[in-house]
Amino acid sequence: MSDDDRSDAPKREGKLLSVLALNELARTLLERGASRVWVLGEVTDVTRSAVGHLYFTLGDGRAQVKCMMFRTDVTRVALALVPGTRVEVRGGLTLYEARGTYQLQVSEVIEAGLGARAAEIARLKKKLAADGLLDPTKKRALPRYPAVVGVVTSRDGAAWRDVVKVALDRFPARLVLVHAIVQGPDAPEQIVRALAEVQRLKHLSVIVLARGGGASEDLAAFDDERVARAVASTRVPIVTGVGHEIDVTLADLCADVRAATPSNAAELAVPSIAAIRDQIATRLRALQRGIDRVIDQERLALTRETRALSDPRALLRPSRSKLAAAERTIGVATRRAIARERQRLSVLADRLAKEEPRARLGRDRLALAQLEVRLGAAIARRIEQSRRRIESAASGLEPLTLRAHERDRRAIATKDESLRRAIDRRLADARQALARQGRALHALSPLSVLDRGYAIATNDATGLAVRDPIEAPPGTTLRVRVARGTLRAKVIDGEE
Repeated sequence: MSDDDRSDAPKREGKLLSVLALNELARTLLERGASRVWVLGEVTDVTRSAVGHLYFTLGDGRAQVKCMMFRTDVTRVALALVPGTRVEVRGGLTLYEARGTYQLQVSEVIEAGLGARAAEIARLKKKLAADGLLDPTKKRALPRYPAVVGVVTSRDGAAWRDVVKVALDRFPARLVLVHAIVQGPDAPEQIVRALAEVQRLKHLSVIVLARGGGASEDLAAFDDERVARAVASTRVPIVTGVGHEIDVTLADLCADVRAATPSNAAELAVPSIAAIRDQIATRLRALQRGIDRVIDQERLALTRETRALSDPRALLRPSRSKLAAAERTIGVATRRAIARERQRLSVLADRLAKEEPRARLGRDRLALAQLEVRLGAAIARRIEQSRRRIESAASGLEPLTLRAHERDRRAIATKDESLRRAIDRRLADARQALARQGRALHALSPLSVLDRGYAIATNDATGLAVRDPIEAPPGTTLRVRVARGTLRAKVIDGEE
């Protein structure tokens, strides 16, 4: 080749790149320019590698793009990626240098249309907040001892069974089911109608709106504006237990209390009878401590007044010692009697769920009244004996000390009367507290429910309570407990 031919060859400008370097440059430009994009398309050609990575193709009828997801991202996706599914994916473009092909590295996948639905829910949430329906200061406290619990859910769902099981295990509450479908296009209207119907119940204390877990689209009825406003406008407090703990709907935000699950909603709606027993025991202990403090204060006051007496006190010291001994004996007897009654009341409370409390409570009241009579008589006898001893000792004093002795005797009599009145007041307070606790125990008794016309059916053969028709097929003999007796019946037919 001549020098003239070499001069006509094209000259290279810039650095000479290898194919790999070129692909690396292309990868850098792709990752910088499209690091986080949302793409809408239909899934095809889904494959999974041995280590769990997912590879698929996303197309829209006019073009396709290869996609891949790492295993850690795949485990976070709730939607099953199968051919034909329309999805919205988020990811960044990257390039495989060895082959010079680019792909979309996906990190998130949602069902097509959920993005618009999330925007609609955000708009409704803002609207409800502007109307004051989400204001936490307007949330009402749940009743401590609900008379009637209205439950709005599907009678065929697991949520109703969960609520019944948890509620009745905790407290003998009256549960009333108002059926409504909780999924599908007709669900919002039925839920609103059921909420209106349940509020017509007499003695309604609290409402439980419940639904079991499911996909986000299955809970769409509880993000409906009509349902949210119906929840916010109930005349009694309402607890929502919709889906799982991570699911938060507009109905949850408008409710007075939001529970994580239907079972948790039942726990919040009804109290624990075990906790009630603990409260009774705590109050009895406080009552005992109060009586002890009053007796100690009166004894200290009497001791101080006794020390302030003049010369005749030396002659009265034996009588005072006997009076103090009598006071200690009375105090010990009082504390022992109250301890026995408190122990008896604790035993009654433990057997409350199984036995009739009213007859036993009557006998306990009679025993307490008899104990009070005997205690009062004993106090009167001890005081009278002490008074006679003091008067006998005083009669032997010299005439010059009669006036001082009479003054001291009147002071002691005044203190005796003050001590008696204090003990009488404390015994009256204890009787009133015991009566209140008795009334509260009777209100909590499951037999009070029977007095309102309800009954408990048990299988005569097994002794187990019948909660479902399938537990008592035709021909089964039942024992039916009513308010004032027991009936035996045989099942002819069963209905769901």
